[in-house]
Amino acid sequence: MNGIEVKKYNQEEVLQFQGDDRFDEAFCFDENSPDVLAVAAIIDHEIVGMAGASADSPYLWQIGINVNKEFEGRHIASGLVSILKRDIMEKDIVPYYGTSFSNLASQHVAAKAGFEVAWVELITEKIG
Repeated sequence: MNGIEVKKYNQEEVLQFQGDDRFDEAFCFDENSPDVLAVAAIIDHEIVGMAGASADSPYLWQIGINVNKEFEGRHIASGLVSILKRDIMEKDIVPYYGTSFSNLASQHVAAKAGFEVAWVELITEKIG
């Protein structure tokens, strides 16, 4: 990613971001799905994007992403997700990326990062 510093974080280093609402999609801070890896995009010493991986099981790690609104549309999200996906796969773990059916921007990030649709979930509600 040109002009962008990329910084990686291990499980212990991720803890410094607990309570930081800028990264509510990247990290869950849930003891049942611990956050284990992260990668940040930094411009002018400011984190403008963060992708995090949670160990939802020993063999499947979920990736989440946040990008500062001012930096959306610059392929930062797909770049970070791609880097994190590769790092997870190097550990012989399967990365996955979940998003809602209505979140087209997130679906585009996943596709640009090389993910393919594995399943679709649709939830409906009866009104009245």
